[in-house]
Amino acid sequence: MKRKNILYVIISILFLIAIYFITVAQVLIEKQDEFNESVYKEARETKNFDKFIAVQVNKYLLIDEVVVEKYKMSLYQITENSNEQKIVIIIVPLMEVKHARDAKDLNDKSRLTTYSIDNDKWLLNTADFDAAISYGYDKDKIGFMFFSFEIKQNDLLSIKYYDYENQLMIDYERNFKYKSSEEINDEFRNGYRIEEIKNEMNYNKFLKNKLIIRITVYLALIILIPYIYKLIKYLIIKPNKKRGKI
Repeated sequence: MKRKNILYVIISILFLIAIYFITVAQVLIEKQDEFNESVYKEARETKNFDKFIAVQVNKYLLIDEVVVEKYKMSLYQITENSNEQKIVIIIVPLMEVKHARDAKDLNDKSRLTTYSIDNDKWLLNTADFDAAISYGYDKDKIGFMFFSFEIKQNDLLSIKYYDYENQLMIDYERNFKYKSSEEINDEFRNGYRIEEIKNEMNYNKFLKNKLIIRITVYLALIILIPYIYKLIKYLIIKPNKKRGKI
């Protein structure tokens, strides 16, 4: 009997540990999805992409913003580690524009290109992608498009964006500078740290409440199960004993 009790306690503890880790994983996924959607929504509605960039990178710098009749282009320089620097191009429509209704829309002529004038080569050409890039503008998607490429030196770049009907909407040229470590520390803003993201998601409070509910219910069941088992056993055995006496 004692051995059964010990086994019961061990199994109960193992299930308790499993409940903890399953709850942590579920809450993380749930809150992460909510947080991502809120970041996309904020970026889409405000046309400000600082937070969208900050939650994904180590350090970032807003280089420029260009507004034309129907679109806004935001340019960021980011670092994801100490040795790598990238340029991020974000295009967002400022009004309802014609765009692809699915990723395989063959009529979509939208494309974004980046050409290195100094080095005479393409750094980005979305015409090579097997997808209709303007599908990102759809209401069921994030509502904007973004692309990135690495830079390894100072470079004069030409950036062009063509819309769904192949009309040139943005024609932009700029010298992009590869930043030194000192410049990154002085000029760039820090991206979000893990704890900051958790605070934004209200993760710890939500997890705590979820764990309290689940563990309380589980412990109540663990305490009650032996008594329920004894009660059922008593109700079954007692009638059998009475029938045996007749």
